[in-house]
Amino acid sequence: MLTVLLATSGGSPGAQQPAPATPTPGEATFVVFVNGRAIGREQANLARTPSGWTITSTGSLGAPINLVNKRFELTYAPDLQPIELKIDATVADLRDPKAQPLVLGLATSFATTTAINEVTQNGVTASKTDQITARTLVMPGNFFAAYAALAVRLSPM
Repeated sequence: MLTVLLATSGGSPGAQQPAPATPTPGEATFVVFVNGRAIGREQANLARTPSGWTITSTGSLGAPINLVNKRFELTYAPDLQPIELKIDATVADLRDPKAQPLVLGLATSFATTTAINEVTQNGVTASKTDQITARTLVMPGNFFAAYAALAVRLSPM
C-alpha cells in the first residue's frame, strides 16, 4: 500500500532505471505506537475503482487516545480530488472512566475548493463549510489509513 523510493548512485551510465511501483490495492494492518508501546491497530483497505480510489478502515487505539474506529471511508476521484469522507467512531474520556464514550460521526462532501461537513456528537449534528485547495489530501487525526492517499499521490499513476 505504501511506496518507498530509494535513490542510489552508481550503476552503469545509460542503464534503464526501473519505473517506480504504483500503490497496490489491498489490505494492510497498521500498528500504532506511543512512546515505544503498541496502543492499537487499524485494519485498512485501499481499493482502486473506475470512479477513483477508496480507503476504508476499522480499528481501536487505547490510552492515551482511546478511540474506536467503527468505520472510516475516504473516496478520491482518479485525479485525487477528494469526493467524500465518512467517519463513525467513539472516544472515551480519560478524565472520567465512568463517563459514556463520545459518539462521533462525520460526513464530509468535497467540491473543488470547499468541504461541507456534517459533524455529529452524541446525536447532535452541526454543519460547517470550509475552504480548501483543489486536490487537497484529507488527513484526519488518528485515522492512519488516510496516509494511503499520500502513497497514491507520490506514486506514478
